Amino acid sequence: MGYCEGTIGPTASPNFQVLPDMGGCPEEYEKRPIGQEYGEGDRVSAGRLVFQCKPFPYSGHCSQAGYEPLVDSATPGAWKDAWEVVGHCSGTITPTTSPNFVALPYLGGCPEEWELKPLGFAYEEGDLVAEQGIVFECKR
Repeated sequence: MGYCEGTIGPTASPNFQVLPDMGGCPEEYEKRPIGQEYGEGDRVSAGRLVFQCKPFPYSGHCSQAGYEPLVDSATPGAWKDAWEVVGHCSGTITPTTSPNFVALPYLGGCPEEWELKPLGFAYEEGDLVAEQGIVFECKR
């Protein structure tokens, strides 16, 4: 193979960075039309990692071809100029359902306020009480 002199020192141990769990994944990175480009602070996911578009002037690259997160194009690693890895994710972030409200009928004046009764003086079936403007009926 060849000759040598001296010794080869050991390499340094790997240095791992723990990424925070961001919960559900934001939308997957996709090319966007003009006028809907990614901007500073926008977050996307790719490969179960969460990326955040860097501040100006780097944010101008976030929507450009060749700067997609984790994609090595003509310039390997160019995406690192536009995007920062901020965590990992799993699943999706889905909107919660809208609250479902029940409209209560208006009963006029309120009955007596509910209170904890001493032993032997419990509410009976059909008794009405109020708590913060809501009327309750005692069941058996």
